Amino acid sequence: MLGAKNHPRRSWMTWVEGGKYPNLIIELLSNSTARVDREDNKELSNR
Repeated sequence: MLGAKNHPRRSWMTWVEGGKYPNLIIELLSNSTARVDREDNKELSNR
């Protein structure tokens, strides 16, 4: 991320990073939850 401190982190917390978002976000799906992630969660985000 341009403008963010370069240090190892396990997760990105926007409020810790001064409101900066990563340049790229990748979501990994597991076989056991893929349907829920693709369908149910998508419906929740469209509300």
